[in-house]
Amino acid sequence: RRDKGYGVAAFGARLAGARLNGADMRGAQLGPLMISNERLLPADLTGACLRGADLSGADLRCAVMSGADLSRAVMFGTCLRQADLTDATTSGARGLETMEAVAIAAEIVALSGIDGVFVGPSDLSIAWSNGAFVDSRHAGMDDMHRKITGYAKKAGKFAASFAQDGPHAIHLASLGYQLLAISDDSGYIRSGANALVAAAKG
Repeated sequence: RRDKGYGVAAFGARLAGARLNGADMRGAQLGPLMISNERLLPADLTGACLRGADLSGADLRCAVMSGADLSRAVMFGTCLRQADLTDATTSGARGLETMEAVAIAAEIVALSGIDGVFVGPSDLSIAWSNGAFVDSRHAGMDDMHRKITGYAKKAGKFAASFAQDGPHAIHLASLGYQLLAISDDSGYIRSGANALVAAAKG
């Protein structure tokens, strides 16, 4: 069931053992609750099942998530600063597609249990240009890509991305990406159709 929880504010929530698989929690505010000027009560998601949940943009600062199941969870722009992910299941990559996520890329790749990061260059270009354009190949982002892949390499994690075509894949590989998805369904169909037409024309 797709529970809709996006926009919910539950600072310091006690959700240990909760079953929230598939939940839509985009933008949820689950950061620590300020008890006093010196004490924070972090959200407790110990052992929670968040399999396939959409946590894009959620605030999970300092959250205790040890043993939580986050496999296949969507976490684009999720704030995980100082979160405890000890023994959490985080199979799959975490996404980096916002400038906020890029700013703490080193912290993200250093998180225990995360296998790597996936960078969507088209979406990232929108954030980088502040919505001015979509250009996955923009040369102005090359240094940013190098920093991300450098952080991943230093942390012993993989860096993955999406390439529009072969030449784009070669360029992204030169920037340090180790795993690349090349084109999409429509691209495969278009390339196949073009090849068939070219063959028929001789």
